[in-house]
Amino acid sequence: MFEAIREKKKILLFVLLALVIPPFIVVGAWDQISPSQEPVVASVDGVDIYKRNWENVHQDFVTNFKNRVGASVPDEMLNSNELKRATLDNMINQFILQKVVSTSRITVSDSDVKTIILGIPEFHDDNGTFNLEKAKKVLSRQGMSTIDFEKRLKADLSLALIPEILNTSNFVPRTLVRKLARADNETRTFGVKLFSPLRYKNKVNVSTKEVEEFFSANSSRFVIPPTYDLDFIVLENDDDLEEIGNLLYEENTSLEPVAEKFNLKVQRISKLDINAPAIVKGDLKNNALRALNNAKFRSELFSDDFLIENYNTELIQVADGLHIAASLAKKYDAVPMKFEVVKDQIKSEILFQKMNRLAKEEANTALEDFKADDKLKKSLKNVVLSFRDIENQNEDEYSQLLRQFKGDLFSHQFKINQVQVLDLDGNGAALVLFVSSKLGRPSSKLVVESLQNIFGIFSRVETDLVVKAWLRDFEKQMKVDRYLNVLLKDSAIAQ
Repeated sequence: MFEAIREKKKILLFVLLALVIPPFIVVGAWDQISPSQEPVVASVDGVDIYKRNWENVHQDFVTNFKNRVGASVPDEMLNSNELKRATLDNMINQFILQKVVSTSRITVSDSDVKTIILGIPEFHDDNGTFNLEKAKKVLSRQGMSTIDFEKRLKADLSLALIPEILNTSNFVPRTLVRKLARADNETRTFGVKLFSPLRYKNKVNVSTKEVEEFFSANSSRFVIPPTYDLDFIVLENDDDLEEIGNLLYEENTSLEPVAEKFNLKVQRISKLDINAPAIVKGDLKNNALRALNNAKFRSELFSDDFLIENYNTELIQVADGLHIAASLAKKYDAVPMKFEVVKDQIKSEILFQKMNRLAKEEANTALEDFKADDKLKKSLKNVVLSFRDIENQNEDEYSQLLRQFKGDLFSHQFKINQVQVLDLDGNGAALVLFVSSKLGRPSSKLVVESLQNIFGIFSRVETDLVVKAWLRDFEKQMKVDRYLNVLLKDSAIAQ
C-alpha cells in the first residue's frame, strides 16, 4: 500500500476520522501482554492484565501529557488513584471493543486507511508531499515496519467506527440547544469598585525585627539556585539516529564515544540554571539554543539518572531533523544569600502584604456599608462583560479583571442587585454589584454561531454516554474482574 501511495501525484486532504492519539501511534496496549508471574490488576474474558503492562500504558500517558502541557504538572496529580483506575478502565474498554470488532467483522477499507496515511504530516517532505522514505524512517524509530503500521492503523480505525455507529441513534433536544445558545451570548452589567493595595502605602510600616524574623523563617527561599555545566551534542539531520541512540545508552556516562565515532561536536554551556531559559553564550547557534530550551529536553534534566547517576540523556527529538543529547559535566551547589543583600526585598514584600491585607479588609467593610447605603452605588464603575469569549475584544482593565471570575459572576446563584467581594490575591479586592442581564437575540450572528458548537457538544456527550452504556452491557456478558488493591499499591512509576 505504501508503494502505491508513492505513485500518487495528488495528496488527499479529506480526513475520515479524527485521530486523537499521540504521534500517530495507536494505543495498542494489548499486544504488549504476555504471560508472566507478575501481579494481575484485572482479568477480562479470561485474559489477564499484568501490572507491568498497565504501568507501561499509564507511564506513556503521563509522559505524553507532560510533553504536551509541560513538565511542571505535579506527579501526584498524574498518578492519582482516580487516574490510575481510569487508565485501567480504558485498557478494559479497548479489549471489549477489539473483541466486538473482531466477532462482528467491523472494519474499514484499504482506501480509507490510505487516505489517513496520506494526511499524516510527519510523513510529508518540506513541500507537503507524501514521502515514502521519510515515512519508513519515522516508523523505524518507533520500531515498526510500514506493514505493521498499516495493520495497527486499520485496527484502530475499526475501533473508532463503534462510536460513529452508535452516534446515529443520538437525539439532541433542539429547543434546549437554542436556549443554551442565547445564554452562551449573555452579557451582564456590573458596578465595580477596586480596592488596590497601593492606596494604603502610607498606612503601614515594617520594623527591622519583622524583616529579620521573615528571613529566618524563609531562609530556603533566599538562595542562589544550583547551576550545571552541560556537555551536549546537536544533530541537525536524521542520519544514524538509531545507532547514535544505542551508543548513548551503551556508553551512558560520556558523549565522547558517540562524538568520536560519528564525527560530532561536543559543545558546552556553563552554569545553566535548569529552571531558567538558556541565553546566547559564545558561539552557540540558534538550533542549539532551541534544543537546550525545549520542554521535553528540560524534563530529562530533572531526572535522578541525569543529576545523581550522571547518565547521559536519551537522544531527544526537538523537531523534525533536530535532536539533542546531554551529559552532566559539573554541578555548582546552591548558595545561601546574605541578609544584607535581601533585606530591602523582604521589607518590600512584608510592606505589600500588609497593604494588601488592609485593602481586603476595607472591601469587606464597604460590602456591609453598601447593604445599608444605596448612595454608594453612584461610586461604582459600570462594566459590561460577555459570557462568551470573543476574539479581538477591546476590553479595559476592569473587564480583564472580571473575566478571571466569569464562573462566579455568571452563576445562576448571583442575582440582580446582589453584591459580593472578589479576592484578587495579591492585588487587593473588588466590590461587584450585579446590575442587569441581557440575552443574545435568537437571530443574531453570535447566537447562530453558538448553535453549532453547543449542538456538537451535546452530540459528543450523548455519544460518550451511549458508548459507556454500550460497553457496560458487553462487560456484563464477559467476566471482568478488577483487582484495585493490587493496582493502587506503590508501583515503579511512583517510586
